[in-house]
Amino acid sequence: SDLVQFIASTVRPETGYLLYLRAGVLLARPFDPRSWELSGDAMPVARSVYHFATGAADFSVSARGVIAYQKFVSRTHLAWVDRAGREVGTIGPSNVNVKAARLSPDGKWAAAALYDLELAGQDLWFFDVKTNAGLRLSSESAGRDCALWSPDSKKIAFMYGSRTEKGPRIRLRGLGELDAEETTPAAD
Repeated sequence: SDLVQFIASTVRPETGYLLYLRAGVLLARPFDPRSWELSGDAMPVARSVYHFATGAADFSVSARGVIAYQKFVSRTHLAWVDRAGREVGTIGPSNVNVKAARLSPDGKWAAAALYDLELAGQDLWFFDVKTNAGLRLSSESAGRDCALWSPDSKKIAFMYGSRTEKGPRIRLRGLGELDAEETTPAAD
């Protein structure tokens, strides 16, 4: 659904509320659709609601004023499994929301796109498969996803999207803490 929706008041149907998300919290702010004016403070309606940096969110309002939403639940983890499908170990933290992961060609690192509720998107993390130590690719707020390792396991290519750039781009980066991200030229 859209990130902002209107819901009519059941007490005064000529007025209502604008519903919107901020850092995973669904808020309702008094709104008069006749004057297009907001009044009062926003009130929390629900917490931990899925939303995305693209401007979409997992909530909706019916014509009768019923609000439906999907609550964010961290419930996945990366795991090693044997040929019979039994879990024999884990990589990184549990109770996260893993979108996708790739093991480096040398088998030392796992790159995983983890969903972050406050950022409304996923970012790439690297996990040392022996120690389980994790490192976020960047502290800059942007969506990083779809990791692809170089054959020597020293660089990574990934999809990059931010609110300030038009469309997703491909970026490259080494694993060093001070390595800079390089943006590839846009395809026209």
